[in-house]
Amino acid sequence: MRASLQPYAEVGPIFLCGNDCERHPESAGIPDLYRHREMLIRGYDHDERIVYGSGKVIDMTNIEEEASHLFEALNLAFIHVRSSTNNCYHFRLEC
Repeated sequence: MRASLQPYAEVGPIFLCGNDCERHPESAGIPDLYRHREMLIRGYDHDERIVYGSGKVIDMTNIEEEASHLFEALNLAFIHVRSSTNNCYHFRLEC
């Protein structure tokens, strides 16, 4: 993950636990919390620029299939997953 200064750079979210807690494992797939939501996805290229035409609201039950298709068809570096109602950044997917 690059940390370049450019208009689309985002660092959030930051979650703090009141008690000891473990981070969701990177290899564990999408957290169940997101499985039954509609979310906005948006693809970025290897220069961390938005790939226009990659953004859409999807049913997260199909996220693996949708992400695989976008990574292959548009040669994306990563995908942001955002709130479909408030556009808040939640997490990113990497191929």
